[in-house]
Amino acid sequence: FLPFRDFLATHLDTLAFVSADGRRFFENSVGRGRATLEVMPLGTPAVVSAPVGRSGFLTVVSCSGLIPLKRIGLMASAVMKVRNAIRWIHLGDGPERALVESICSSPPRGVEVTLMGQIPHDQVIETLRRLRPWALINVSATEGLPVSMMEAMSLGIPVIGTRVGGVPEIVNPGVNGYLLSADPDPEEIVSTLNTLAGLSDSDFEVLA
Repeated sequence: FLPFRDFLATHLDTLAFVSADGRRFFENSVGRGRATLEVMPLGTPAVVSAPVGRSGFLTVVSCSGLIPLKRIGLMASAVMKVRNAIRWIHLGDGPERALVESICSSPPRGVEVTLMGQIPHDQVIETLRRLRPWALINVSATEGLPVSMMEAMSLGIPVIGTRVGGVPEIVNPGVNGYLLSADPDPEEIVSTLNTLAGLSDSDFEVLA
């Protein structure tokens, strides 16, 4: 909940939104007022001159707080249904850690789960470099324009995200990742992970 939207619309000259979706939401819920509404997407610096490439073992990383909005429990439930060997690593912590640990307490054969907890931002980038994941995955219920996704892209890491907020504005299916529905079930996530697992080297290079 963001207060004072009507006040902002009538007292500021310009409102800058990180996504076109954010601007549409404001126009539909508040209107224009006197302010000019601009879209000024976030960005991140390039951190490598070439893609980091994928590791030899199917690895996916998620990076967020362990809070209901981020639906990491949903991600955990999906990983527990994967029948291929997979390594899932989550960066971040929060009040739903115990829930995620409970879901992942008895992983199937070949499924490896690591909850790394909260780490400094510079270590996030270095961890992604070191792990060389096949994808960064985000199953949030809502988003603005996720910085974690853009940072992954700058490393040449494909992105899997839900069709919410500004995510469809930066994830182009088959070009730099895959889009899930806005409210996916575990089976949809598993299907996308299976698609990722089946990529040839040349197909993966297209996404990177």
